[in-house]
Amino acid sequence: MKLETETLDIFKNFAVINPSLLVKAGDVVKTISLSKAVIARAKLPQKFDSDFAIYDLSNFISAMSMFDNPDLQFDNDKFVTISDDERSALIRYFFTETDMLILPPEKEMEIPKTNIKFRITKENLANIIKAVSVLSLPEIMIVGDGENVSIQAVNPKSNLSNFYKKVIASSNADFQVYFKVENFRLISNDYDVSIAPSTSKHPGVAHFSGPGVEYWMVAEAHSRF
Repeated sequence: MKLETETLDIFKNFAVINPSLLVKAGDVVKTISLSKAVIARAKLPQKFDSDFAIYDLSNFISAMSMFDNPDLQFDNDKFVTISDDERSALIRYFFTETDMLILPPEKEMEIPKTNIKFRITKENLANIIKAVSVLSLPEIMIVGDGENVSIQAVNPKSNLSNFYKKVIASSNADFQVYFKVENFRLISNDYDVSIAPSTSKHPGVAHFSGPGVEYWMVAEAHSRF
């Protein structure tokens, strides 16, 4: 089989969240960060016929890149054969055992009802990622001031650090929600966002829903709802 470009893009994004991946039969893949602060779920444009587990997803992607148009043959439960169209060169890439991986929960994550809802465009998403990189800032903050929602690049431990702010939506909600930059690894898309406040049983969590992909991201403890 050939991997669709969208499938490969999802794999590349998931490799940033967790270096390993369990792919189950069907067209849905899920992953969880090693810190368990981020869960991601995507519906792929193609289906896999059987389960397989990759220990080093980035390495697997690099192996496929050795061929201009790689063909994947899943005719063995121990490995996948990656080759060119003529099969004049090939790689036998072995799977790993699932007990070697940190896996997302089987049950779908649900967040409580919330009035904190807004939309973030892929342009605003790209700008905030660029801002935290250029300004060397450790956290992303989403703020509701009772009139507008803004996304900011900040260092919450210093009032003298660099700072970036962009108003992205209107809202009468009042909140300040922080996320570590390393958790904010979303594939380029427009997203509908819902943020549920923390409770005695659950931490605050943001749900990002985009075309074919969803992320659940735990807010930092110093957030205010």
